[in-house]
Amino acid sequence: MILDGTLKSTRDAASAFDTLPDLEVAKLGAASSLVQIEGMQKLAPDNEDGLFLLLQGWTSYAGAFIEDDWEQAYDRGDDEAEEAAATRARLAYERAIGFGTVLLDRHHPGFAKAIRNIDTMKAWLAPFDKSKTKILL
Repeated sequence: MILDGTLKSTRDAASAFDTLPDLEVAKLGAASSLVQIEGMQKLAPDNEDGLFLLLQGWTSYAGAFIEDDWEQAYDRGDDEAEEAAATRARLAYERAIGFGTVLLDRHHPGFAKAIRNIDTMKAWLAPFDKSKTKILL
């Protein structure tokens, strides 16, 4: 019960992160937050706030920080660092997709199976009214 409340409070307060003016503080804070939320999610695997935070956190971290590392390596012509950053970004996005898939499948069963190919995905999406649905969560 305490853990569920902590995850809900963390999700409710997550927008405060967007106000951080120092990118180094944001980068360090995001990384440590991901580790902490991963631990909480392991203890409360059914908690949807944790799943959402991990989906959002891994996506944001990869896009804001790991891809920046990739761009800097690219600009330097450092092929080894570029490949390492690309691998890190791919793994972070795959992790986010994993959490997002679990969360989406809870609200709209069948998603995990629907992603097999374009035909199964079209069939799964068919019942949704595009004009009324901004997001599926």
